[in-house]
Amino acid sequence: MKKLVLLALLVALCPLSASGDVRINLGVAAPGLAVVVGVPGVQYAPEAPANIFVYGGQYYVLQDNVWYAAPGYQGPWTAVQVVPEPILQVPVRYYRRPPEHWRAWSREERPHWEEHRIYIEKHRGG
Repeated sequence: MKKLVLLALLVALCPLSASGDVRINLGVAAPGLAVVVGVPGVQYAPEAPANIFVYGGQYYVLQDNVWYAAPGYQGPWTAVQVVPEPILQVPVRYYRRPPEHWRAWSREERPHWEEHRIYIEKHRGG
C-alpha cells in the first residue's frame, strides 16, 4: 500500500509531457557544483536535496532508483537506461540521498550496482 501511495505521489509530482520527458521539481535553485574527487570530469551538487551529478555537460539524477538525465538543472528530465560509466564510479559519500540499503556499504567505495539491481528487482512491486 505504501508503494502505491508513493507511486501516485511521484506521478502527481512528475507529470509526463507529450514527448515523454519527466518534469522533476528538485525544490531548490540551481545548485553550486563541486568536483567528485577521483572521478575525472564528474561534478555533484553538494547542497541539492537530491543525487545530482554532471558529466559531459549533461545532468543526471538518481531518484527513487531511476536515473534521469537533462541538458540542464531545470530539465526537462528524461528517464534513461544507460548512465555514463564515470557517474557509476562516484563513491557513495557523494550521494545526498542514498537508498536505505546502501548504508552497509563503505562511503568511500562506488555503489555496488549489481547488488543494487538485485535488491530493486527483489523488492519491486511487493
